[in-house]
Order: sequence, then structure tokens, then C-alpha cells
Amino acid sequence: HQKSKSNISDCSSKRDNYNRVIDTRCFGSKIRSMFSHLSGTLFRETLSRWPHWSGQLRWAAKTDHQKNQMPYGRPVITYGGGKDVGVDWIIASCDSNLESIVPSRDARSTTDKVWMATKLPHQLQAASKLAFSNLAEFDGLPGVAVQLTAFKCGGWSVNVNVAHCLSDAHSLLTFMYSWAAQSRGSQSAFSQPVFDPKMLDTHADGLNMGHPDPQVVSRARELPMHRFDWWATDAPGYPDWALASSVATMPPPDVLKMQQLSPSTHPPWPTWNLALPVEHAQIRFTAAEVSRTKDAAMASLPPELSKYNISRLDSLLSHVWMLINRARGHERSEEDVYLNMTLGLRT
Repeated sequence: HQKSKSNISDCSSKRDNYNRVIDTRCFGSKIRSMFSHLSGTLFRETLSRWPHWSGQLRWAAKTDHQKNQMPYGRPVITYGGGKDVGVDWIIASCDSNLESIVPSRDARSTTDKVWMATKLPHQLQAASKLAFSNLAEFDGLPGVAVQLTAFKCGGWSVNVNVAHCLSDAHSLLTFMYSWAAQSRGSQSAFSQPVFDPKMLDTHADGLNMGHPDPQVVSRARELPMHRFDWWATDAPGYPDWALASSVATMPPPDVLKMQQLSPSTHPPWPTWNLALPVEHAQIRFTAAEVSRTKDAAMASLPPELSKYNISRLDSLLSHVWMLINRARGHERSEEDVYLNMTLGLRT
């Protein structure tokens, strides 16, 4: 796999506010036409509805203080001021046929419903270093990178990498649908995005209070959760590589000593062995299978909870989680086993 660079014959590159464009004259006319169609005006018009994706991510500083809000340790995106870092745009080529790398759609719905994607070539993903990929590095780094790859067989792929604080899976899918609809000249099946943080603030009680509302805090603490102190460098098993990220998210020492931190415990660092190999498996569930899983989950509810609805996602997650615990032998364990769900507001 080789990414097109300026030293390849007949290929040149440039960088503007929105993307990095590499001339596609080194490709065949069909691929050249397709990549030209996907880029340029179509991509820019789609990206214009996500203008903050072109901005600069950073950590909130003391100067970001608004009213009584202290945003230390929170990410901030600055955009539209003429100094946006832009989106990295990469064009690459691959000497393999697409079918030798990824099973066909028909195969994935029949014979390859469980696809082991561990060996998917990392060269098919944009190699650009994104802001916050290391929490201590962000200045001058983009939050989004796009790579188009042309294959020997004439096929092609699109890869979009986004800093997680800018988008979750649903937001990214909305962007991809919008871009695809824009390229077809049709209307996206998804509604247009709304990026208005102040709209969210109007529904958040207590933002202008000098101190947290005890009643709100009490209600929040009633939720089942694990709250870990990621800043505790003296925690058992604390890894050296986490220090830079911990320091990057901390407020200055003079501010930190004045803050009353929420109750928390040490993260279970000793139970995590990050050196162990990890497999990447993609499992395809049909609509009928998902429906049956939900029906089974609903049927398992006791009478006093039968009025509540279990989503398809929750029922599928619980099914997979039970299988994982069974495979790991946790059924015979005397210790509690937890599945922690992170709730975000990126959508």
C-alpha cells in the first residue's frame, strides 16, 4: 500500500483551509472521475454543515471562563476565525483487489457473518495524527481526516477518521449519508445537523449557580456508575504512559487545590493488561435476529418492569455481553461483572 505523495510522478499536493488535495492524474480515468466527484464542491458543501470539524481542538483554559462555569478539563473547538487547521484529505492506491481484503456484501450476509477484521490493512485508514489521539497533543493537528483509496480491481474505499469528542458513530453516519446524498444530488434520509451548544445550555439547570445544586448532585449520584479518579498518579498499577494525558486534562495547581472533586475510586489498572493481543471481529445480525433478541429480552422482564421498553441496541448488547461472560467463565465467578456504558451528548 502506498499513499500518493508529491514525489510520485505526475502527482502533486497542496493544502488549503478545508483539505489536503492530491492530484489524481496518476490514476485511471474512471477512478479519477469518481474521486474528483467526491471531493471539491460536494465535500465542501457537506462539510459546511459541520463547520466545527475544520476547527482547532484544544483544552479549555482559564480564559474560557463563562459566568460561573469553569470548563477546565473539557475540550473546546475554535472555528471560523480564519485560522482553522482544516480537514486532512488523502488519496491512496492499493495493489490488491478489494475482494481479497473485505468479503463481499453477499458473503457477509451468508457465509462470512462473523468476519475477523484484525488483519485489515491499517494503510486503508488515514495516517494523519488527529488532535487528542494523545490527549497532550492537539495544537495544529486536525480533528478529521479523510482517505480515498483506489484498488487494483477498479474498486475504491472511503475512510473517515474523527476525533471522538467531535462525533460518535451516529453523528459520523449522519455525515456520511449527507455526503453520499450530496454526491447523488438527492436528499439525505437523515435530518440536517444542529450544532448549537447554547441550545443545550438552556435545558441544563444550575449553570449560573456559584456552586453545584445539592439536589441535582444527589440525583446524579443515585445512578449506577463507576467514577474513577484518572488523575490519581499514585493509584496501584498506574501506567507511565497515562501521565501525559492526566496532566493535560488537569486544571492549574492553584485552581485544583480550590476545587472540591466528586467522590471517586482508583481505576482498576492492575486488571488491565494492554499488552495482550486484541482481535477485531465484525458480527452481522439480520433484522429478524435483532427482533427476536429484543422479544426475548422483553419477555424476560418481571411483571413490575414489563411496562418499560428495551431498545434493540440494549437487547443486542446484553446478548453479546452474556456470551462474552460465558466464554470467559465468569458464570462461576463470585465477583460481580460489570458492563460500563458511556453516555455522551455528541449526537
